[in-house]
Amino acid sequence: MDEDELRAVFARHEHLTPAAEPLKAAIREGYRRRWRRRLVLRSVGAAVAAVAVLAGPAVALSVPVPVPLSTVTPPALRPGPLTFVLAGIDRPPGADVARSDTVLIAHVPAARDKVYLVSVLRDSYVSIPGHGRDKLNAAYAYGGFPLLQQTLRSDFGIAVDGGAVADFTGLQRVVDSIGGVDMYVDEDTVSIHIGWTKDGRQKPPYLGTRPVPGVTPQRYRVGYQHLTGWQAVDFVRQRVLLPHGDADRQRHVRQFLTALLTRARSLLSDPQRASAFLDSLQQAITVDTGGMALLELLRAVDKVGTPIGLQAATSTLVADGMVGEVLTPDGTSLLAAVAHDDVDAWIAAHPGAVS
Repeated sequence: MDEDELRAVFARHEHLTPAAEPLKAAIREGYRRRWRRRLVLRSVGAAVAAVAVLAGPAVALSVPVPVPLSTVTPPALRPGPLTFVLAGIDRPPGADVARSDTVLIAHVPAARDKVYLVSVLRDSYVSIPGHGRDKLNAAYAYGGFPLLQQTLRSDFGIAVDGGAVADFTGLQRVVDSIGGVDMYVDEDTVSIHIGWTKDGRQKPPYLGTRPVPGVTPQRYRVGYQHLTGWQAVDFVRQRVLLPHGDADRQRHVRQFLTALLTRARSLLSDPQRASAFLDSLQQAITVDTGGMALLELLRAVDKVGTPIGLQAATSTLVADGMVGEVLTPDGTSLLAAVAHDDVDAWIAAHPGAVS
């Protein structure tokens, strides 16, 4: 077929050729979809890395940027250990002041090969700068996260690099956005907050420690459980009826956050659910990276693995009608080990402490 015949064939079939502009638009939209998918996957990867540090996938999110990025060069990530604090707040309805019900210290040693989650009981007596002797959770009520950070440094020598404040109500939406979490419930736990009447209405089953007649409390049985958002938040709120009170609750918080990390990692293959997860996190968690470069921070903690749970041991103190907790020598030495990046040696001397 010569050139003229070939041109004639093209001319006869020209009406079958689709318009160019719609085709170009479709190509551009396909490119945008692929690019959005890459961004979601990268964001989830960053959030998962942050979960390992803060036990809540938060660092990559809601970091305030007061001036354009082009004018800011964050300081390079310094060598050595990293220590962050996660404060879980629960503001009762009608309350003007929120207190930190959960205080978790996430410590990454200088080797950057693991992360320790160290709980400090909320009722532990400490010296709060400017406010005297009081319970640890009062530090947040008096001065927010900065005063909590200052208290940990002045009392225990722990230099806090940054942290996150998580709203328990917001965490419910986070859990629901990923379809719930799977975790092992290590002791029967009865809710004092959520119960059910015979006709199916929800009602608090306890007044303090007194059961409300006709209301069956929500129970979490020993064994592997799949928890929805409201169940997970209700579970980690419980302490009043547990044998060891807040110590048991803080162990449950660490277990829940580990389960949340595991679930978050599974999102990498589901961009749509990952996007919903990230959106819910932005509403639930406020983050301070301490001015460190976020990308370097995420790279530094990318291989920390599953968190290792520890608790600063206390003994109960009753004085003037008040009940609180006082750190034991083991509890004090654990916090000193965090301050001096010597937790590995502390665990070797206390092999039964991991929980």
